[in-house]
Amino acid sequence: MDKKHPLCCLPWFQTDITYTGDIQPCCIMGPIGNIHEEDIFSIWNGKRYQCLRSKLASGDLKGMRCEFCIHRLHGNWKAYPEFNFTDAERKGNYRDAYGHYVKGDTLLTSKPVSYRMDVTNECNIRCKMCYQNHDPRTYFTRFPRFFIDDFFDKGYYEHAGEIVLVGGEPLFVPESLEIIKRFSKIGPGECQLNLQTNALLFEKYWDEIKTFKNAYFAISMDGCNSATYENIRSGGRWTKLLSILETIQRIIAADKWRRWKTYHAHIVMKSNILELPQMLRFAVDHNADVGFSPMFFTDCKDENIFIYNWLLDDIPEWRAALDQSIEMVGELGLKSFARETLIFVRKLLLIEPWIRRSSGEAILRSEGESGLQKIFDDKVKRSPFFAPKVIYFTPIPSYDVQFSNWISKLASTQNRLYYRDQTPESLNNLADMLDQYKPAKIVELGTSSGLSLRTWLSTATDAEIIAVDLSFNPLQESRQVLPLNLSRVKLLEQDILKTDFSQLWGPEDKVLLYVDAHDQPNIPIMEHILRNALPVLPDASLVIVDDLWYSPITLSNNNALQFFENTVINEIDPLQCFEGHYASYWKGGSFFGFCEVVPLIKWVNKNQIDLFFKPRIKSVAFEWKKKGLPDLPFDAKEFERLCGNIKYSPVEILHNQEEVTTGVEKQAITLCKQGGELYAKGRMYLSMACFQRASDLCPSMTGVYYAQGVILAWTGRFGEAARILEKEIDGSSPHPNAQALLKDIQAWMNKGKSPKTVGHNPKKMEPITRIIKNGGLMEKAPALNEEGEELCRKGDLEGALTIFKKVIEIDPNFAVSHNNLGVLFWQTGETQKALKHFTNALKIDPNDRDTILNCGEVLKSSGKMEDVKRLYSSYLQRNPKDEEILSALETLMAL
Repeated sequence: MDKKHPLCCLPWFQTDITYTGDIQPCCIMGPIGNIHEEDIFSIWNGKRYQCLRSKLASGDLKGMRCEFCIHRLHGNWKAYPEFNFTDAERKGNYRDAYGHYVKGDTLLTSKPVSYRMDVTNECNIRCKMCYQNHDPRTYFTRFPRFFIDDFFDKGYYEHAGEIVLVGGEPLFVPESLEIIKRFSKIGPGECQLNLQTNALLFEKYWDEIKTFKNAYFAISMDGCNSATYENIRSGGRWTKLLSILETIQRIIAADKWRRWKTYHAHIVMKSNILELPQMLRFAVDHNADVGFSPMFFTDCKDENIFIYNWLLDDIPEWRAALDQSIEMVGELGLKSFARETLIFVRKLLLIEPWIRRSSGEAILRSEGESGLQKIFDDKVKRSPFFAPKVIYFTPIPSYDVQFSNWISKLASTQNRLYYRDQTPESLNNLADMLDQYKPAKIVELGTSSGLSLRTWLSTATDAEIIAVDLSFNPLQESRQVLPLNLSRVKLLEQDILKTDFSQLWGPEDKVLLYVDAHDQPNIPIMEHILRNALPVLPDASLVIVDDLWYSPITLSNNNALQFFENTVINEIDPLQCFEGHYASYWKGGSFFGFCEVVPLIKWVNKNQIDLFFKPRIKSVAFEWKKKGLPDLPFDAKEFERLCGNIKYSPVEILHNQEEVTTGVEKQAITLCKQGGELYAKGRMYLSMACFQRASDLCPSMTGVYYAQGVILAWTGRFGEAARILEKEIDGSSPHPNAQALLKDIQAWMNKGKSPKTVGHNPKKMEPITRIIKNGGLMEKAPALNEEGEELCRKGDLEGALTIFKKVIEIDPNFAVSHNNLGVLFWQTGETQKALKHFTNALKIDPNDRDTILNCGEVLKSSGKMEDVKRLYSSYLQRNPKDEEILSALETLMAL
């Protein structure tokens, strides 16, 4: 390519529209606009696209998102695609776009030549390496219909040289069929249909597909025989795929005027690496191009040979098969791209250092999959194989990795299975709005652990920052895990209801007001803000309110619970009790959230405020313009009619009371109701006692063990929660959420955080029946133990040691305090005392995996490897499915 050309053509040639409405320049870069908020052509020539084009044209590039672009790693950038259009509209647009590209223009007169439409993340099959969501309970966002209408009704298709439909599986959803059908009705002309597909649904759409003269079918395969294909692509039928491939070849052979091409896409993994030569021959036999990709971003521990290098130890012939394939490309007359992709795979597999099984499993235990991924990323960056010929760039700073690390650390510290107070996407959205709005002051109402505060400080803003909250204790505690310099922040520890907002900003200040404080009974924070903060807020200020979800369908008593279960439950902690409220929005649909949603949306509707919101971001924003508020009639009764609420309890027992026939069952139902009420009040020990008693009376009752698992998970006792959930699942009619909760708990436990420090330890729930029977001082043991753990979190180890000793005096059989004493003594170097308390804990509860792991670490540090093996072996005889300890034992045996 001529050196004066920009490094990548896509920002001049193609735009990518996702099913959420996001616009992105390619599949690597993040969104730079959303068609729910802006017209597509406003985004196409907006500042962000112009900034990206300018950087690519200059070659002076900095950023992160292009790091693993397949073209950059191959040593080249995306070349400008060649099309031979003859109709005036497409030919002219293609020529103009190419002219802008060659000159490096940032403002274009041309429209996109290619429209890449990510129509869905749903799929009809399950692949080992795939990240798509197949949960039937999930609420899937649909590709925006209005864009399909605009594409045809406003004539976008007339200049489009190509439409690319990707997913998931694009043919799995009706939106793709509608696009193809509408094209077939008007006549696609020279526009090329590019389907990135598994092809298994082609039979339904042959008539529509055949209307396209130009078509490119990129078919995901990953195998060239029935055994490999169906092993990797669960739900796919090899015979059906063969039939589709043969039909394509027959059509091409019969209709010489067609310009159809097929491409076989293979992801290289353990199951198929030895079959690479056969894949090349299969492509030749079917007149297809072929290419290979590494399994980059997946935690598939059985297949990902690029991250888990030691998997290749089982197949020593892999290198010979790969080298043979590289040699065969030229012999078979395949395009050089096939050879380039195979060389790329070979380079990735040969990067040093090679990760062996023992070291890899140790990293998994200490850092989880992210630790191995980081090593892989660093290897690629350092490797001379991938020394970039240019620097790369993303126009929008991406903080996703940093934000994810914050959330992971807080979740680990607070021992929370689901930490969804914020998401990387929502924090990135805050940073993005701050970057666009550029306020002089940021005023934050409600800080909690300080994720939003950290977001403001992580950006390049020089705004003055003020935080108001009743208590900053959670923020200060979080600083022990995530250090934070607060020198630029003014902390006002006071009641928001007593805050004089006029003292927080001046009349000329440009303010970003961020509200993350929820109404409580008799504490109307939102009403107070609307009545007292907004009237003194300077014009053109930006207001952001957190924790609101938008439903495009107006909510009512008939569908609000379904919306909560489909959408909201996936973005909050599902182990908490929740009372959700909803209110209709004046522009259509409804907003759902905490109780403050009703006064907020009432005020919004009354003043006809336009709210800004994005898919997957649970917040809304609006620009404050006091002078422009309309004085319009408002039907308060109609508004109230369209408001409502739902209540959710994770420990609600799904039992048909009409089927209750015995007094024992009625007693169990009563106990479950009491347990639910106590859970909602936060009285976990008494709640657990109720459900345990109910399970003693009616062990086959659906949900009675599930409720206990929820309580144990909420209090961080994940090992016990997993065991009790297995009881629920083994029952005749398990709770429908039991399997999913168990899977999430097992994923948490497999992160390999060992040893478990007291402050992070699951707070083991002692047998509640013992508390009920013994009463008196023993009731104090759980509360005292929690006090000790709180002291540990605050760093007062001496105070914690005193408390835990007191617990053992009160109740010598309180296993969790023995475990905590063991950890404290181990941390202070008193190994024998540590082992004594771990031994005592295991005598009381020999199946507690955290104590097993802690004791194993102490024994290993003392060189007592045979004792560790006996400890793990004994535990595995009782718990043979514990993969983490089984892996630890295998590592020891290999030494």
